[in-house]
Amino acid sequence: MVGKERLLRIVHNRKANTMFGKTGALPTSVCKQSACVLAGLAIAVSGFAAATPARAETSEVTISITSNVPAGARVVASQQVFYTVTAKNTGTATLTGLAISDDMTTVLSKAVMVTQPSAAGGIMTVTAGVGWTWFGNLAAGQTVSFTYSVRVGFGASASGQLVNRVTSNMPGNCQAGSGNPACVFVVNSVKAAAGVKTLPKLYLVAGKSATLPGVVQPIDAPNKAVTWSSSNPGVAKVDAQGKVTATAKAGKSATITVTSADGNFKASCKVYVVAKATSLQTLQSPPTNTTGLGVNQTLQIKPTWKPAKATSVVPTYTSSNPGVATIDKAGVITGMSAGKATITVKAGSKTKKFVVTVGTVAPTKITLNKKTASVARGKKVALQAAGWTPSSANPKTLIWKSSNKKIATVNANGVVTGKAKGKVTITATTWNGKTAKCTLTVK
Repeated sequence: MVGKERLLRIVHNRKANTMFGKTGALPTSVCKQSACVLAGLAIAVSGFAAATPARAETSEVTISITSNVPAGARVVASQQVFYTVTAKNTGTATLTGLAISDDMTTVLSKAVMVTQPSAAGGIMTVTAGVGWTWFGNLAAGQTVSFTYSVRVGFGASASGQLVNRVTSNMPGNCQAGSGNPACVFVVNSVKAAAGVKTLPKLYLVAGKSATLPGVVQPIDAPNKAVTWSSSNPGVAKVDAQGKVTATAKAGKSATITVTSADGNFKASCKVYVVAKATSLQTLQSPPTNTTGLGVNQTLQIKPTWKPAKATSVVPTYTSSNPGVATIDKAGVITGMSAGKATITVKAGSKTKKFVVTVGTVAPTKITLNKKTASVARGKKVALQAAGWTPSSANPKTLIWKSSNKKIATVNANGVVTGKAKGKVTITATTWNGKTAKCTLTVK
């Protein structure tokens, strides 16, 4: 082996020759056992290797976002949408102080969060109406995932795009300001039809006509188109607007069907052809004087009348305050905002009115200040709610009723007046149907 000192002297002498003006080869005795490369003076000799610089560590996070619905899909009111954000350290160095954020501003303007994101380590911060941010460290090759869900809201404001925009504060595919489309997940919230409603039965005199309602649900579904058909046009025919005409003699019947263009939902009305007209005498709707529902909830009114076979009876409905409670042609009430509205039902020459209460927090239980009480004839005793569950129930209104008004009456404020000896039950009912009772003895 050529000694290190001799090799270096040879190289030094060659460099002195006018920067390799004389390019004579190195002695054979040297190059037989050594690899000599004279290109930029790179020399490697067995037993004498230059030190290799250490490879620099890299920091990079790769993020993806997936969902239980395809990107760009259509979602509808009350549908639950799940998201999973996955972040992997694809670099060689630990990511210290990593922050991953999901801007859900547009999502939470049209939906409510059902399950919040969480992780085994780090710190999670969820901001109402905005989204979430996770802070933590991520070792090289390590992955962290976050799964959460929202439920699409109700109403016109829930229509549009739900956009999740994920970013991080570290180099990678979703670094803030990158604009990478892979870091954005979009679905489209629309109001799809959920059903269709019409009148269940109709009595018509031969040759007479009446127009049936055909209402797509929910009330704000964008496509309200319907089609009509008859099981036997020779008995009862129907046109494109739902106008039914009895075409057969008395004693025949046919089924009229309305079908929604969106979703192909169906509802039917049985039409009976009768020989002579029967006038409506009484109208009842609903069975109590008041009713209630929550915001975004629906309640269908089903009026009854006597005689039951009165002819050409197709009720109509109006609301005194559609901003609180609106009602469609099929009698479906939708709670829009907290408050009260008067619903008017008309059929023939008869009219019936009732008050509907729309609440924001439904009570689950109430208790009265007295479970039992006694009062003398002609005297009064006051009943009232002693407790509401939850305490945040809104509104805290009650409807009072006596089981026997001949023994005792009760007014709208729960004040009971004794009328005659005996026992009665006084019932308090909340706007959503929860009850509490007091047994009263009149002496």
